Amino acid sequence: MVRGIQIGLLLLLVSGSASAIAELALENGWVRMPPDGVSTLAIYGELTNSGDSPLTVATWSLDNAGMVMVHRSELNGGRMQMRSAGPLTVPARGKLVLQPQGLHIMVMKFNAEIGIGDEIVIKAMTESSESFSLTAAVVPINAIGPTLP
Repeated sequence: MVRGIQIGLLLLLVSGSASAIAELALENGWVRMPPDGVSTLAIYGELTNSGDSPLTVATWSLDNAGMVMVHRSELNGGRMQMRSAGPLTVPARGKLVLQPQGLHIMVMKFNAEIGIGDEIVIKAMTESSESFSLTAAVVPINAIGPTLP
């Protein structure tokens, strides 16, 4: 009887925790190689949430960067403008697309050397203090996506 209760509790714990665990990932993450002397990067890809609850990223960080935030590019009066997008919520079992001329992670005052084929790691901290490490590949400056042009 006790063994049956123990097995039942174990199954309950395993099934309950498996569905509650949220995982934020950056699929097909990419960043264009900046020209010499430029310290600004834009990171693109698909932010995915495999959990059963939405995840709201409150802060972003990247080693050797002065500031990291999410921006949204919008066409306004015939001119493309960037604005801060604030906290970013990825829906439960959903995704958000980060793309040129749209939503993207903006990195400013980046002062490390990177090369084509390198990977950079962006840290995302949620409002509930969960931390995730996301990876983006460095591609040539003329790339229009995560693979070489």
